[in-house]
Order: sequence, then C-alpha cells, then structure tokens
Amino acid sequence: MASSTERKDWLSTSPAICYLVGIRENKIKNDYYVYLHKDLNDKIFYVGKGRNKRAYSKAHRSKKWHAIAQYGYTVQIYCSSLSECEALKLEENLIISTDGLINQHTFKP
Repeated sequence: MASSTERKDWLSTSPAICYLVGIRENKIKNDYYVYLHKDLNDKIFYVGKGRNKRAYSKAHRSKKWHAIAQYGYTVQIYCSSLSECEALKLEENLIISTDGLINQHTFKP
C-alpha cells in the first residue's frame, strides 16, 4: 500500500485523476450553469444544465417539451459559473427533488 505522500504525488501527477476530480489548475472552465424552464403559470417543467445559449435554445428538445413550450415559457438561470461536474450534480439534485418535470425520468429509478 502506498504511503499518503506517495498517494498525494500520484494524485497530483496523474492527468486522468486530476481531470476527473477537477484539480488540474486552469484547465477546467467554470462556464456551465443550471437553468429552469417555467410555463406561463410559473410552474417549473424542465431543469437542465448548459453553457453558452443552451437554456434559450429550442433545438434538440423532446416532443413533451415542445408541447408545453408552444404556449410560452420563461427561462431562469438557477446557478452559474459552475464546472461541468458541479452543474451535473446540481441538475440531478433539482430533478430528483422537483415534482412534475418532463425530464424527471432522467434520474429517478
């Protein structure tokens, strides 16, 4: 078994591990965000993660999403300046804890 010093050295020099745990300095951008889509009654129907203009895009959405969005919707940026990993975790937590989402099946068993 490696000593804690050897393990620290291995963790700090292994590019794959550094990337996975997010400790590779200045290489991982915090340009992700988590967003909510709400219907005109202010009810959240979709939670997503994205970057750039994804929250405002109608492309690559499900039929269920379009069925709701055709009547109008609003976009709320819930949290920004996240790493991809942080955004995924927050998105998952929000999807699990919010009832009535069209993408709830994504994380529920």
